[in-house]
Amino acid sequence: MVAASRAMRKSVDPSFTFDQKEVINQDGKLETVGWRPILPGDKIMPAVRRKMPEKKIFDGMLPNFGWQLIPRTAQEINDKTVLIGDHLYAPVYVDVMPAITYGVTFNSLCNELNRSRMPWRMSMLIEGDGLSSFGLKKMFAQLLWFSTKTNNGLVRRGISNLEMLESNDIAISQVRICFATWTKAEYEFRKDDTEAYLNLDKINYQRINLANIVKTWEGAEVIEATGDPLDGTLSSALSIKRGSIGTKMAAPFI
Repeated sequence: MVAASRAMRKSVDPSFTFDQKEVINQDGKLETVGWRPILPGDKIMPAVRRKMPEKKIFDGMLPNFGWQLIPRTAQEINDKTVLIGDHLYAPVYVDVMPAITYGVTFNSLCNELNRSRMPWRMSMLIEGDGLSSFGLKKMFAQLLWFSTKTNNGLVRRGISNLEMLESNDIAISQVRICFATWTKAEYEFRKDDTEAYLNLDKINYQRINLANIVKTWEGAEVIEATGDPLDGTLSSALSIKRGSIGTKMAAPFI
């Protein structure tokens, strides 16, 4: 649990999460230093609140576990970028499922992302009952079957194919895929200004590069502006969120 908590916090604020290691202190004894979560069963020192006239019960309670995992405030810079601690994060998520063809495979995608030399991560949330989210789409596609200016026929055929696979005992799952990249925050002073400004050039380049590489994955379509970059960043982090900002997509497990 300690190692898992450290990995979760490191995926959000790596600069504020120090790995545990053993060092020799001034007395010549081994001492473990580094960040460690405070978990149920651990002994803690009661908080001392000098300005409060009397002690409260929460002075001796364990600190909130969520506060331990995200210790520093997050600030949304724009609809594509969020600042957590001293790192900038840019999430993107898959809006259209990759096609099942013989194009760029998942392994090729990972190799291409690694060759880009930028930090990246991916979160894939898999749930059951993949056809449940297509109920309204199927109904409207049937009602608007006469329209030639839309892709209603493609929607109907796609859902019918998935239903045929499900009738043949092939599991159809809901999949949501989210990516993110990050970089160290850098500040710069502009001419005649007294305040430092965040330099977003590097994180913007990495976000565009990440989106372009993911688009080569079997024709997947991605969205860069999530509207809530913090939600997108936490969706790609390790075990921070139960859900995901990614679009629900049906995927047959063949």
